[in-house]
Amino acid sequence: MITAYRNIFILSFSLLQICSLFGQASQYNLRFNLVSSGGGNYIVDIFMSFDQTGGLGSSNLVFTYSPDISSPTLISHGLSGSYSNPTLTTPASNTASFNVVLNNIGNGIGIASSPSETFIARVNFSIGNPNGNSNLQWKTTGTPSTVVFLDDETTLLNPNNLQNLNTSPLPLELLSFTTTPKSKTIQLDWTSNNEINFAGYELQRSTDGKNFDKIAWIESKANPLSTESYIYIDQTVRSGIVYYYRLKMIDTDGSFVYSPTRSARLEEVWGNPFLYPNPTDQSSTLIFNAPVEGNGNLTIFDSTGRLVLIQEINFSRGPNSYEVNLGYLAKGSYFMKFSEGPKVKWSIMITKTN
Repeated sequence: MITAYRNIFILSFSLLQICSLFGQASQYNLRFNLVSSGGGNYIVDIFMSFDQTGGLGSSNLVFTYSPDISSPTLISHGLSGSYSNPTLTTPASNTASFNVVLNNIGNGIGIASSPSETFIARVNFSIGNPNGNSNLQWKTTGTPSTVVFLDDETTLLNPNNLQNLNTSPLPLELLSFTTTPKSKTIQLDWTSNNEINFAGYELQRSTDGKNFDKIAWIESKANPLSTESYIYIDQTVRSGIVYYYRLKMIDTDGSFVYSPTRSARLEEVWGNPFLYPNPTDQSSTLIFNAPVEGNGNLTIFDSTGRLVLIQEINFSRGPNSYEVNLGYLAKGSYFMKFSEGPKVKWSIMITKTN
């Protein structure tokens, strides 16, 4: 608490009582905003506004919460410049205080005039009872209670509009979420627990990890008493591209939370070669698909394993076509191989007719 300002508080409070005889005292507004709820976490933002133009001075924003959530921690805040690092303390059972200390009088951040708002802080709670409620309430009476000063450190503001928050935490618990690249598809697997009043999963995909699009909706199995497993096969993928996935987990009341992001990539592969005509008596056209451009060796062996042809060829990414002269070969069966460095990428049998 801001004990250093106790004398100022008493003096300001007396002045405030006197001023109230002649006009309306300055006021502040506070509001909780639910950011997300689920996966064991209940996250809210705190917004503030004044009824006049001014900056925020040393203050304590005190609120109480239900036993169904616990362990409040400060994720981020909107203070900058002339403040000490703000803290979030728990001065009493199921009570939290966001503590602001202004170091340079008159240099506090400007607080928006109502109805506009200024972001103050983001707070995370652990969900203890998924079936319970948050019951977040601003505390302005008793000890401790909310105290708000302007950045002149002498003007004490009165509470005006204090919006509490009492919502049910999203009970779903995501136990696992994995992505596995297959030969031509990507398989997504996840397991969850405690699907109480849960609607389902919106599966989203991105190619840059930032901009996500919905690709599927998977309804909840609606079994709150057991662990459920889900599988989705993404068939609209191409090799060489990194795909990012996340789950938007939506409750029946519309509240939602995102899963962690997972990624997967199909390795670029060599397509199966095609040779026509085959059998042949002269030349044939060789067609194959390459995942990258480069160069390699085309080799032909007879049925005894003797090398009868070696030819270096350059290839491009995508489809490639080459004419192969086989007229000089004797009648029989041959094996054609293509290698890039020491690795054989594919092989095919050739039949020479005469």
